Amino acid sequence: MQNTLPIHVQLENLIRDKIANGEYAIGSCLPSERRLAETYGINRLTVRAALKNLRQEGLIVAHQGRGNFVNSARMRLSFSSIRGFGTQLKSQGVVHTSKVLIAQKVPANHKLSRCFQLPMGTPLYHLTRIRIGNSHAIVIDDTYFPFSLIPDVEKIDFSVESLYHNFEKNQIILAEARQTLMVTILTDEDAQLLELPPNSPVFCINHQVSDVSGRLVEYTLSYVNPERANITSYLKNQL
Repeated sequence: MQNTLPIHVQLENLIRDKIANGEYAIGSCLPSERRLAETYGINRLTVRAALKNLRQEGLIVAHQGRGNFVNSARMRLSFSSIRGFGTQLKSQGVVHTSKVLIAQKVPANHKLSRCFQLPMGTPLYHLTRIRIGNSHAIVIDDTYFPFSLIPDVEKIDFSVESLYHNFEKNQIILAEARQTLMVTILTDEDAQLLELPPNSPVFCINHQVSDVSGRLVEYTLSYVNPERANITSYLKNQL
């Protein structure tokens, strides 16, 4: 490589060009660090720096133990309306599924009893799901809601049924959501579920959703893979 640009930037541009012209197709695995270093006569630390920048840009994504893959277009998750994960991805033409990790009745602890304004020990339903788009893990949703809200909730298969659809079936009309965006580090187990390396930072969105009476009906922490999704918000000036 001969150019006035730093070597790692030259490699980044070269990889971008190969992705743009289809030589590195979406979903395909890039050559290994060693192969890239040998091909272009540069050291592996330089290759590693280039790949890190491309991952941060969202152009490629790392799968632990498998290598770096050309990323598909990032999905968009909106702050601007109360819509479920499936509804948002369906509007973008994304094939989506859910995998249930936890679905059980639990007593409200101190924190959740305060959020829901219910006595300590009140039964809640704890629902944890991996949300999958185009065969890739996008979000881990860790959700609590009052057990009494949905009759026979333990019989519902939330891998195929929507929580919000079940709210609607039971005349629970969602009216307001308070959402807080944070950044956190996942446990190694959760990072693996989101197909991320250990100690990866992720978006964490705290959703607290209320119905038309002002009653809190949902408390969710959503852990979002930042290599697969962007968080968007639409604001309009009130003139």
